Amino acid sequence: MKARLAQRPLKGSSAAVAAWLQVVQSPAFVGLFLAVLILLLAWPRLTGPSWTTFQSPFDLRESEGNTVQWEGINHFSTLQATLRSDARRMVEGGHYSTDDYRGMLPIYVSAIFAYWLDSSYKGLALVDLSGWWIGAWALYHLARRLDADKLSALLAAALLAASPLFISHMWRNAVHVAHSASLVPCFLVALLLLTDNRLAHGRRVIGLASVLYVASLTYQYQWIIVPCLLSLAVVERSRWTWSLAIVAATILFVAMTFLTYQALAAVGLSVQSHFNDPVAVIRGRLTLAMESDVSVLVRSSLETVELLVRAYHPVLVLLSILGLIFAHARLRILVCAGTVLGLASGYFGPVTWVAMSGYPFLYLSAGLALVQGPRWLAATVAGFGSRWPQAAARIASGSGVLAGLGTVVLLLLAMWSTNGDLFGDYSFAQAWWSYTHRVH
Repeated sequence: MKARLAQRPLKGSSAAVAAWLQVVQSPAFVGLFLAVLILLLAWPRLTGPSWTTFQSPFDLRESEGNTVQWEGINHFSTLQATLRSDARRMVEGGHYSTDDYRGMLPIYVSAIFAYWLDSSYKGLALVDLSGWWIGAWALYHLARRLDADKLSALLAAALLAASPLFISHMWRNAVHVAHSASLVPCFLVALLLLTDNRLAHGRRVIGLASVLYVASLTYQYQWIIVPCLLSLAVVERSRWTWSLAIVAATILFVAMTFLTYQALAAVGLSVQSHFNDPVAVIRGRLTLAMESDVSVLVRSSLETVELLVRAYHPVLVLLSILGLIFAHARLRILVCAGTVLGLASGYFGPVTWVAMSGYPFLYLSAGLALVQGPRWLAATVAGFGSRWPQAAARIASGSGVLAGLGTVVLLLLAMWSTNGDLFGDYSFAQAWWSYTHRVH
């Protein structure tokens, strides 16, 4: 009787632990956890100094009692135009630039929020916060689709939530966070369309073209999505089916973009090339490269590598490299493709966030390293402990605890390395923005 009574709390405790683990590992809890984390990271930058103070600090402005950076003006006129019945009067020169066009979707949603909240500042900030959260949550699901375990997927999403890619542009009143975050959900949907064997070929092409079209209205990540998908097609059994679908979707997307340009021109909002349009930037950079000697090209290439490492932080880059040991083939290919595209993007547009064009895959690999690295060390120690049978169980238990502690320590180190400004260390924030302003 006593033995049975003694076992009941143990069973109840085990059931409670199992239920708690099930809740913690559920997608809903992951979404809630990331929302809380993002608010904790965003709020101190609103009430205190944000990263915008390190990028052209003399161009700071005030909006509704809040400090914003000059880039907010770029999209503010477009936001006002969206709220009016006649947009042409609010757009300088009677046309949109490609800079406005590639932000059309988040600006339109910002206008809706601004109308509801009677505040342009809140409308723009809410879109940025929402994009921040959607990008991090989508990364969790992308990690699961790429065969990462739940804990690694969760930590990868946490690393992305704490990424300088989002933190640096928050509270700028310019939907730049939503721009950057759009890559993850768009790539996730594109991957789901390609891997769904139930879809007819025509529907898959239309779906992929629609994803590329949405990506072009939120930023320019369609030119990252296409080569990454093509790199995955190489290792697939139905590689030719994948490749044909991707190429056909790209052609259809170009046609959809052309028709959109014509429709905007018909209502007096013709889309003109902006100075930071990818085509213009690439053309100018290639012209400069052809006029330079080999030493200049080598120096530029080395500077691009340094830019990429500085953009992520060396700790994150090392974790991403370590994570390749534990990654499956698809993720390894995407990390390599994303790194190459990031270096190419950083060469043509030498700014930190452009060099991070392959960021989803590097953060996924880093998340694997946080979990699988300490576990591998724990398994190695436990293997040595098998030589002493009497202490084997104790060694295995202790190594498991150390593995968990190692994961926590590595996570905190990785997050602290890019968020030191929360503790008064602004060195990384200054280095991240150093291409525009240097503090002497």
